[in-house]
Amino acid sequence: MGIDNNLYKQIRRLFTVDGLSQREIAKKLGLSRPTVKKYCEGECLHDERKAYDTSNSPSRENIENRITKIIEDNKESPKKQKLDAQIIWRMLTEEGYKIGESTIRKYIQQMRIDKPEIFIPLEFEPGEAMEFDWGDAYAIIAEVKTKVSMFCAVLPYSYGIHSTVFSDKVGVCFYTGHIKAFEFFGGVPLKCIYDNLKTAVLKGFGKDAVKQEKFKTLEAHYAFEAVFCNVAAGWEKGAVENLVAIVRSIAFTPMPRVKDFAELQEHVTQKCVEYCENHKIKTRKDSIKEMLEEEKKHLLPLPLKPLDPCEEIKTKVNKDLTVRVNNVKYSVPERYAELYVTLKIAPFHIDI
Repeated sequence: MGIDNNLYKQIRRLFTVDGLSQREIAKKLGLSRPTVKKYCEGECLHDERKAYDTSNSPSRENIENRITKIIEDNKESPKKQKLDAQIIWRMLTEEGYKIGESTIRKYIQQMRIDKPEIFIPLEFEPGEAMEFDWGDAYAIIAEVKTKVSMFCAVLPYSYGIHSTVFSDKVGVCFYTGHIKAFEFFGGVPLKCIYDNLKTAVLKGFGKDAVKQEKFKTLEAHYAFEAVFCNVAAGWEKGAVENLVAIVRSIAFTPMPRVKDFAELQEHVTQKCVEYCENHKIKTRKDSIKEMLEEEKKHLLPLPLKPLDPCEEIKTKVNKDLTVRVNNVKYSVPERYAELYVTLKIAPFHIDI
């Protein structure tokens, strides 16, 4: 059977995050075992359907009110005894609430955004989050000074970093950057944190952001939870704010000279690896390398089949045997003259 984005996401989260068996997932969601087996490991993508928003259920409001009361009652605690999401989750389960720890973390993250004055500092557990942002730099590519778009990712627990380079910031690059970052770190975090990037958000911002349909598929297939920051609230994703400057410093100063983007990516990836292996954040006891090795153990497994990030469009071949993409003409064989063809657009090539 075909399933929608929301159900696909539930299957992937229950399997990868909560560790339920296929039998348990089938019973919990009222699905057949073959359906769960087909989708749980991310080997098959779901059929496109509209996702349903269940974020405003009455039970959530009750839980958020209880979380607020717990934090208010403990706000005078000594620094070393401050609450974190795990402690709050334990307190709630002891009180009889039946809810997963990852759900509590999600609620607290969103409550921080709405009411930052009452909540604990943004500290992350291993594998809990990854932050993303775009930046720009210059490189000498084929002897030409070229502006480069950097898609930067950081794990804020360990401060492990990665960056993928592109010629622009279009959607296919955004999705490719995610896949490359997940593969670089060898897994997926519980949540990914963003500014309200147009490649991800159709409209709105923060908790009210409406996601692009392709982004919903990315989120479901890799089983993470997306969190969008409010306007002018960079503190909500503080680690990545410095990352763009770090990547620019370690990989683009001085400007690298390369023959093409493939060689530039090798250079940038190597510089990120060296940073992760040799750097230590002053305020942290252990090195990035030590903390990243620990964090990788807590990341969710990659799906068996990666998402295809390419954009597909259909267009008619012109009489001059060309098709036009973003005001650039591409030649096609004569036999396709004036026929409709499908274009599969990747960051650095187009299949027709």
